[in-house]
Parts: sequence; structure tokens; C-alpha cells
Amino acid sequence: MSTSAQPRPRPLTRWWNGLRPLTRRTVRQTVVVLLTGVVALVIGVFTASAEGSVGPHEADLEITLTHQVAVDLGPLGKLLVDSPAPWPIGVQVDVGEIPASLTEVENPLDALGGDVEAYAAFFSQPQTAVATAVWALVSDAVARTILLWSIALVVIATGQLAAGGLLRAELRDKLRRRGVAPLVAVTALAVIGVPVAGVVERPEEEGRPSQVLADLGGVMDGARVTGRLAALVDTYGERAIQTVRSTQSYYDVVAQNVRDAYAADDEPLEPNRPLRPLVVAVPEDDTEVEEDAAAGDVDGDGDAATGDATDEPGADADAENGSDSTDEPTRGSDPTRTPTPTRTPTRAPVDELDPDVVTVMLISDNHCNTGMGRVMGAVAQLSEADLVLNLGDTTMGGSGPESICVDAIANELTDFPVVVADGNHDSMLTGDQERGHGWTVLDGGVVEVEGLRIVGDRDPRLTSVTLGKREFLTKGEAAEKVTQAACAGVDPDDPGSRVDILAIHDPYVGNRIMPSGCIVLELSGHLHRRVGPFQQGLGLFYGMASSGGATSGNLTLGELPATATIAVLQYDRANKRPTALREVRIATDQSVTLTPWEAFPEMPLESVDADLSPAGS
Repeated sequence: MSTSAQPRPRPLTRWWNGLRPLTRRTVRQTVVVLLTGVVALVIGVFTASAEGSVGPHEADLEITLTHQVAVDLGPLGKLLVDSPAPWPIGVQVDVGEIPASLTEVENPLDALGGDVEAYAAFFSQPQTAVATAVWALVSDAVARTILLWSIALVVIATGQLAAGGLLRAELRDKLRRRGVAPLVAVTALAVIGVPVAGVVERPEEEGRPSQVLADLGGVMDGARVTGRLAALVDTYGERAIQTVRSTQSYYDVVAQNVRDAYAADDEPLEPNRPLRPLVVAVPEDDTEVEEDAAAGDVDGDGDAATGDATDEPGADADAENGSDSTDEPTRGSDPTRTPTPTRTPTRAPVDELDPDVVTVMLISDNHCNTGMGRVMGAVAQLSEADLVLNLGDTTMGGSGPESICVDAIANELTDFPVVVADGNHDSMLTGDQERGHGWTVLDGGVVEVEGLRIVGDRDPRLTSVTLGKREFLTKGEAAEKVTQAACAGVDPDDPGSRVDILAIHDPYVGNRIMPSGCIVLELSGHLHRRVGPFQQGLGLFYGMASSGGATSGNLTLGELPATATIAVLQYDRANKRPTALREVRIATDQSVTLTPWEAFPEMPLESVDADLSPAGS
């Protein structure tokens, strides 16, 4: 009796069946993971979209395969530049209108000034705007890929569990049915092919080269323009390019002058000898203090006119700029403030520890002076800063297009940890942009960076030329929030438990916090002028001038309108005290001055109500 010969399995099949079940299972799962990942990547990349900005305009971003960034300006034509993304990825930028939030302001001139600032920031740093647009799309593509990949793997795993381990057999059985396999193939082709075809079918724009844009260099080198935009660029572009080139050259000279100043300085990194704290005379008894306060009380409210500037509107930078300062409470009405002066117990002396000094670079009130970014980077490198502390007002109004204001600084400080206390011209969106660069944005709690315990918060108000005016908290409420956070872990009998630094934009919030005795040093900005260093509350205070050369009534557009200041602080972490301070001052004529290192006052033994007015500075 004979049997029909069974067909011999193919060599590949014999090899596969000869593998251990665990090996076959591992290979199958790996292949499934990789295939689903590739499919998810293709769909994620070719469906990616994002929102960005071009100057003050909103813009919609989409992926293309032309390896160019095409900025569509509607009837005016297009601006075409090479894409910084890997080949063949390109970006289509459809420019929209200026958002209503940027135009619905009380003063149209303020809105126009903000628009001019945004246009200038875009054309002075176009490479930053282009790179931001590209990486916004890349981030969206990555997010979509991960989501789709996860969904696909979950669906496959669920199917395996539901089929009781028979999923492959069920699939083979279904695919053997007439018409099922072609239907699956067509469906897969549609899922993958439709988004890809939508991208591939977009023709590559030619345009014509623009010598005016090529003269900008960088990302604009090789840029092409189409339509009426070409005539506009040729006619008016040269004037704009001259302005941009002049601004770039101006700050290049400033950065070089900073390097030359450090090279010529004989104390570039620290004082040649340790500086002793400055001794501050204190009245001998309470009677003398009360007599002095009464003698200086010209307002009839019990506070010395020269000793209480807590609510002095004339010293407020926003009041100088015509902003609303009516939210300042009446003197003596805020329960969080300590009356001046209040005697506190003398602290017991502590053993001196070996110094552990950290160098902190301080910036504040840059107000979107994009040219100062490279200068800040140079000072951070030359001072060998361990940390950069930004005291707020990085932008003019905190709108989306003003991300370039943050980018211009962040791109120069990539090697340094940055902590920021946002100001009244910075919005919640500004904070998100800063977090996107890895900055630590203070939000009312205590953080530890480079061994320093820092407490702070954003300004309780928003005073914006683009988003209007808002108040989130009163200054007293904001101060109480930060005070509670700072004092939560402080032992009154242990000076070493105090928080090192209070970073707060508005000194009129900080002076309500420092009488708590929970913080060593307050650092603030907002006033656009130097204040201190001097004693404040039961600690010390230093107020920054503007790092962008901001002054009342002037935009920080182009060359410096006034002297810009960057400060370098040295702080002894072991003994909980600031030890030295110097300022890097950049004048409007591009000259750079490194001020001598100076000491801080000794810590007060009683609460001091410092005078923050120009007369007291």
C-alpha cells in the first residue's frame, strides 16, 4: 500500500520551524513593533502641523517634501529658504492675520510699537524664527508618531488576548477568503498613501534669488522670492537690510568690547582679596529710632518720608511709562509688612565655614532686545557663571510671536542653567516658552539650582502693550504666598536654614517678604535703574537696571537707547551670604565698563524698611 508523497518544505520554512518557539515569538514581536513603528512614523510625519508666528502674524505650519521653507504671504508672494531639517523634509508656512489680542489695546500706538518690535525681531534673527518653526513641526510629528505607535501596539496586544493566542490563525483564515486580501491592501495603501500623496504632490517653488536677502547671510543666503514680494524686497529691502546689518554689527562690536574688557581686567573672575561685609550703623535704642522717624514724617501718617518707599508710584517703572499704578495700597494698610523699624533679637554668632562660592549672572528687563542675547552669552562665558538668574520682562507683552525674544537669549545660554522670575510684561505663554528651553520658571515655591535655594514667583500683574492689563493677585497677596513658601522649612534658631535668594521682578512685592527673616538676599528688577545693595527687611537687597537698555517711552529696537547692565554676583553657599558684586555696563557708544568688585552690607539685626526711590538709591 503506497501513500502520496508529501511536498518537502522550503529551506527557509525548515529553518524557521527549527528555531525554538521562544526565538520565533521574539522575532515575530520585534517585526511587528518595527513595522507598526514605521507606519506610525510615516503617518505622523506627513500629517504633522503646528502653529507659529512670523513677526506679529499668526502662521500655520505643515510638512512638505520640497526641502525648503516656503513662507506664503498671500497676494504678495512667497519667501523661500532652504530647510534646516533633514532631506527631504520642508515646511509650508501660511501667514495669517495679526491676532486680535495684539490689536485690541487701549492705545493703537502701543500696538503699532509692538508690531514694529515683532517685525524687527523676526528680520534681525530670521534663523531663530525658521528653526523654531521647523522644530515645532518635528515635535508635533514625534508626538503623533508615538501616539499612533502606542495605539497600534495596544490594538494588536488586545487582539492577541481576545483571540486566546489564535490571532495569527484567525488572520490567515480571514485573508484566505476571496476579496479580503485585496481589500486590506487597498485600505493600508489609502491610510499611508493619502497623507503622503498630499505632501508629495505639492510642487517645489522656484522663485528667483534675492541679492538683498542673500546679503543678510545665514538662513537667508540663497533665499528666493516670488510674486509682488520680489519687487517690494528689491525696492525697500536694501534700506531694511542696512538697518539690520547695522544692528548686527553694532552688537558684534559690543560683544567684542566685552571680551576685550575682560581680557584687560586684573580681577575678571573674583576679587583679588576677600571683601568684608560693609558695617551699617544702627541706632542705639528704640527711643532714638522713634524720634528720627517722627522728625522725618512729612506726610503725617507715621512713616518717615525718607525711609518708606514701599508704595511710591514715582519710583515704579510702570508709572514712569504711563501704566496704571493705582493698585498700590495706602501706606501702612498692608498687614504683611513689618513697621519701620522693628527690633528683633540678636542672632548668635556662628562658626565661619570654608567658603563655597557660586557665580551668578543677573539679567533683567531686556524687553526683547534680541541683539543683547549674544552679549549676555559672552558675559556668561567670560565670568564663568554657574547659573543665570533672569529677573523678568524678557518680552514686551508676552504674546506668541514674542517667543523670538526668549529664543534670542536662550540660544546663547544653552550651556548654563537659567532660573527666571517673570515680570509684568511676561505672560503665562512666555513662561511656557521659557520652560521649552529648559529654564526653571519660578511659580511661588522654593527650587534648588547649583546648590542655591531660590524662591520667587511671576509678577502678580500683566502690563502688556499687546495683551492689555490684568491683575492676578494684589502685591500683598503675592508677597504672602511667597513668604509662606520661603518660611516653610526655616528654623528661626538656625540661620543656615534660610532660603538663599528671593528672585522677584517687582521690589515692591519683595519688600513685603524680606521682613520675614526667612531669606538672605532679594534680587529684583522692574525699575530700570540700579538700587542698592543695601539692607532690606531682615536680609539684603540689590535691584537690577535694564539689561536691554530700556527707558521710559523708548523701544529696545536696534542700537541701545540707554546704558545696558548685566551683573555678576558671587554668593557663599557655605556661610549663606553674598560676598561680591560687579556690573558690566554697556554704553550707547558700545563702550564696556567692568565696575570694581564691591561688598554687600552686613546682615541686619533688626528689620530695615529700605528707601527704593531714586533719592534713596
